[in-house]
Amino acid sequence: MQSTYYCPTCKAPVALGQNLCNNCGAALTWTPQQQPYYCPYCSSVVTYGRAACGVCGTTLVWEEQQTSGQQTGLNQPSQQNTGGETSAQKDGRPYKPTRKKAHAALRKQKTIAAIGLIFILIISVVMVIISISWGLSEQKSGAPALSTGEPAILSFTASPTTVAPGEKSTLKWNTGGATTVSIDQNIGKVAAAGSLEVSPSENTTYTLAATNSIGSITGSATVNVVVPPLPVISAFTASPSAVNPGQTANLQWNVTGASYITIDHGVGTVPASGSAPISPSENTTYTLTAGGRAGSVKASTTVTMAGATPPAISVFSAKPAAINIGQSSLLQWEVTGATSVSINHDVGPVDPSGSKAVSPSENTTYILTAKNDYGSISASAVVAVYLSKPPVIGSFTATPSAITAGQSSTLQWTVTGATSVSINPGIGTVDSTGTFSISPSDNTTYILTASSGGSTVTSTATISIVPTGTPIITSFNAVPGVITKGQSTELRWNVSGATSVSIDQGIGTVDLRSGTVEVSPATHTTYILTATGTAGSSTASVIVTVAPPSTLSINSFTSSPVTIRAGNQATLQWSVSGATSVTIDHGVGDSLPLQGTASVTPNVETTYTLTAIGSSNTITASVTVSVIAAGTPVIALFTASSPITAGHSTTLEWNVEDANSVHIDNGIGTVPLIGSVTTSSLSETTTYTLTAQGNSGTATSTVTVTVNPAP
Repeated sequence: MQSTYYCPTCKAPVALGQNLCNNCGAALTWTPQQQPYYCPYCSSVVTYGRAACGVCGTTLVWEEQQTSGQQTGLNQPSQQNTGGETSAQKDGRPYKPTRKKAHAALRKQKTIAAIGLIFILIISVVMVIISISWGLSEQKSGAPALSTGEPAILSFTASPTTVAPGEKSTLKWNTGGATTVSIDQNIGKVAAAGSLEVSPSENTTYTLAATNSIGSITGSATVNVVVPPLPVISAFTASPSAVNPGQTANLQWNVTGASYITIDHGVGTVPASGSAPISPSENTTYTLTAGGRAGSVKASTTVTMAGATPPAISVFSAKPAAINIGQSSLLQWEVTGATSVSINHDVGPVDPSGSKAVSPSENTTYILTAKNDYGSISASAVVAVYLSKPPVIGSFTATPSAITAGQSSTLQWTVTGATSVSINPGIGTVDSTGTFSISPSDNTTYILTASSGGSTVTSTATISIVPTGTPIITSFNAVPGVITKGQSTELRWNVSGATSVSIDQGIGTVDLRSGTVEVSPATHTTYILTATGTAGSSTASVIVTVAPPSTLSINSFTSSPVTIRAGNQATLQWSVSGATSVTIDHGVGDSLPLQGTASVTPNVETTYTLTAIGSSNTITASVTVSVIAAGTPVIALFTASSPITAGHSTTLEWNVEDANSVHIDNGIGTVPLIGSVTTSSLSETTTYTLTAQGNSGTATSTVTVTVNPAP
């Protein structure tokens, strides 16, 4: 019997009775035949290499198998029989005991041997029972037997199992007996045991496969991606809002869902709700910043000095307040008593009252700042952006849109990019593309809803019920619906059940059932088709839009953001007028609409060029997307209210990612990654430089505050 054993999976040496292989972690099962050595005379259990049996005293001689270095067995003890006497070597000299002593010694040895044999039998039975029980236990626990060599997945977990977009989860695994271990989702081969950080963009199930020559086994771990909500500032006020110099006002606030809350002008970090006394010496706008995993939001309130009249912001809103990426929200505002009004995030100076469409690529807080000689006031509006790409409803129509009671109309739709599509009322879940025949008894508006992730879009189609004998206008449209002054369009119609059909705007009577007529309006014109039957009339209208002759121009061509990390996306956005074709190089597109967006993922700094071709000339515009290495800080925002009047202060605002430290010069010093600060009174135009230091480099940004002389 051998005393050195080897793991059947990885061939590493193991000790007799060991449960798991120290090298590969495979479970080991021992057979009943793998037992200790026994004395060849009395069968007592002996330790390999011992000189004599501890029970009967017999001298033991061991053999070595020179070719493998493993023990193979015991020789018989050295004995010589001469007239019943035993001869043994002692102190290098022969020793011959008397017959009487030999018989006594033999009887003693037999007695001891018998006792030892009984003891060994008991021990052997116990060892067999333990071995069988241990083997059954290992098999019940799922550990592979030493004789089979099948792989095992001891553990495979993801921690945490739920993350926000951009956050990481750690996969951790341990396998045994496998020659190959791999994980899907483009991870590939991995070690038998280990861990790996992953950052999925959507709910993802990772599958681990462990394989050897006997077979394979798989396990899975799921990481869910949830877009966390922004914090909510339900109240932020100053009471009273106007004080005399030296008097005190109280700031009061209430915030939910924030991991940190700060108020500028020296108030500092505050709890989720509370109040703080303030004693400003001049008109002062206090800004509360509440941040969480999804970003930060702000709210402002102003305390004025008695006798001074600062501007007033009566309206500043974003509608809708939540959009899908690529969509637009409309900022609207009304301000009185201001000499200047501006909005951050590149909107810039604006009129005291107006509106502006914005299309942010991430959750964005827009801050409107209104100023006059007595101070400034700010208001904020948050536009939340869903990161998942919204589905697209290509069409949703009812043909015909008007029927008599008992007749049928066909709903037809096309949807792309949706995980679920439904039509209500009464129809329910449907395929992404299809038709459905329906016979409503009353006028009914059907709503098609398409959803994907956190994005939902809808479209409607109405079926009207008209009295029997009323003509049905199946269709009435203009192709094309938009023309340039001097061009023509074609009116098209399809009618049933009419005794007469006419179109206004001087066209008059037309074919009863279907037809076309060419028109060339000089201005925007609405055409009305009237179909008359025995029981009444039906009408339908179409608008032909007339655009002035266009001049080729590129209204805008931007990237948001202009700096990305390797592997991330930037969104190109453009607006062109008067072009017959629009292209953007680097594979973005050769036949693009006049207005649109496109996502790009450059690996190095790339300059994208938009080419607009008109009827008589071609123009271009370019935008550069910079790519930085992981660990380099990104300065997403660094702005200041400007211009100001000499003797006044300004508010610097910044947002930095992946930095170890952030510093602003001109006496401001070290600041947090996200925040704002009010400068001291300025007497001349000043440039502030923000420096962000990260693990792999430094980023800087500057902002200049223009200081105008006091009146």
